[in-house]
Amino acid sequence: MGFKIRLTLTMAILLLISVSCGNKKTENYDFQVSPDVLENNEAPQMEGSITDLENIFDDNAKDRLLQKIDLMQNEYNLPIFILTTASNEPFETFTEYSDNVGSQWDYCKDEEGILFILSSFMGELRVITCTKTETKISEEDFDYMINNILYESFRNESFEEGIIKALDFVESIFSKN
Repeated sequence: MGFKIRLTLTMAILLLISVSCGNKKTENYDFQVSPDVLENNEAPQMEGSITDLENIFDDNAKDRLLQKIDLMQNEYNLPIFILTTASNEPFETFTEYSDNVGSQWDYCKDEEGILFILSSFMGELRVITCTKTETKISEEDFDYMINNILYESFRNESFEEGIIKALDFVESIFSKN
């Protein structure tokens, strides 16, 4: 057999092995925060309900968001926090970064709360909920909020409007309980 044929067969076999079911690919959601990750990678400092490191909200947008956040806290005892960031450094993925922030920030009150982490620069979004909050929002509602409300608004760079609409949706769920 010629060298080119052997090389082609070897490459084909290696490609087949790399995509076979025996080679389990680790997805972003497999990441777990361990104590050494927390020690070595500090989350950004929380600056109140809105930590806008990416500067995507002007003062009017922040005021509008804070009004909605206050309403959710006062009416439903549901703390809401928003973090914007242009980078997931020092982590390799945005999911790792978000998990680290979620572990380090004290955003739950009596196991209730929602943390929105977004990056317009990277086109990333994570929504992290506390234990009791998670039990009140079905998976279908959660998926609808992310895919139909947040992503649709964010595609149009309507970040403030997307979060307001998402909180309106959460409010409609909580008002039924």
